[in-house]
Amino acid sequence: MMIYIFVYKIPIFPPPTGLLSPNHPSDPLGRFLDMASHAMLPIITFVLATSGVWIYITRAIVVRIVEEDFVYVAKAKGLHDRTIMRSYIMRAAAPPIATNAILGLGRLPGGSYSDRDYLQLAWAWQALLRCYRCSRALPNTWPNIYNGAGLYSS
Repeated sequence: MMIYIFVYKIPIFPPPTGLLSPNHPSDPLGRFLDMASHAMLPIITFVLATSGVWIYITRAIVVRIVEEDFVYVAKAKGLHDRTIMRSYIMRAAAPPIATNAILGLGRLPGGSYSDRDYLQLAWAWQALLRCYRCSRALPNTWPNIYNGAGLYSS
């Protein structure tokens, strides 16, 4: 969906032809910028796909800490909400949030099994195109390919 919108309908990103464009620049800076332009859409897609989980976990941690007794004591003392948030809630919430973030960094290079499958399905459009071309040559194969992809993704 992201490729369809941001490459073909609103052409902000280059078409996904691999790591580099077919006519990539030969100088190191141009090559790096070409690689970066090809990497932006997959990175944005990954961040959007995983940000919901991070937001939910962080919210759950903060909500649990807000209900602690020391926060009620700080409110009873008459401290400002900003002081309570900074000095009491965020100080207690920072270690579990940082732990989750650091453990999540370990998944970035390889990803978990489901993240890797998601990215492979999202960016393997050339393979799907080949399957579609094959199905045009053999008309009865497209439902089998479609059902196999459904089984693989579930």
